[in-house]
Amino acid sequence: MKKWWWIGAFFLLADLLSKAAILLWLPSQGIPLLESPSLSFSLDLVFNTGAAWGLFSGHATLLFFVRLGMILFLLGYVRAAMTFPFALLLAGAIGNSLDFLFYGHVVDFLHFCFGTWSFPIFNFADSYITVAILLFFIKKRGMDARSVPS
Repeated sequence: MKKWWWIGAFFLLADLLSKAAILLWLPSQGIPLLESPSLSFSLDLVFNTGAAWGLFSGHATLLFFVRLGMILFLLGYVRAAMTFPFALLLAGAIGNSLDFLFYGHVVDFLHFCFGTWSFPIFNFADSYITVAILLFFIKKRGMDARSVPS
């Protein structure tokens, strides 16, 4: 159990450091890293005052308190039963909440385009939350539960 707290702390630190580096060094026009007709990937800075994909934009304070409530619930719920998915979920939720405290918005910068379709810009914390939810779903559905770290 103790190792998952350390792993969660590692992921949280990686998220916070990546955002600090982006804010310090990313040029305003972004940096294209992969370009092809069917797939492109770039680092493009966006300030998100909403939730996932900008939902509920303009309600940053309300979202902060919702996130804070979820974090406190999760901390109480998983205190004795921390698993890898919970570590990821907490790291992502705390990372995005700290963004709001530090900057007044969430810092997003990972940008994928598939052909002419642009996937919403996101950050590592968003990825952690998504992967955690997928792992919970896989474990709940019993889909190859042996491969889901617990």
